[in-house]
Amino acid sequence: MSDREAERKAERLWGDDGVAWHNAHARKGDFRFCQVGVRVGDMQEGWTVYGRGPTWLDAFLEAERRGRC
Repeated sequence: MSDREAERKAERLWGDDGVAWHNAHARKGDFRFCQVGVRVGDMQEGWTVYGRGPTWLDAFLEAERRGRC
């Protein structure tokens, strides 16, 4: 699943506030978690994580296991 596909899936699941992103402080060569959830308020850094994992599929599966889907 591409980044854009993950963003579209998050919006389908959680509406306009649904988001899919990588951890912000990852540098080249660092492990980058895929994270899914919802945006909180108007702040771009205000997010609630529903699931995360090494791939988008893993992140969405974790969100599903946690009862967020």
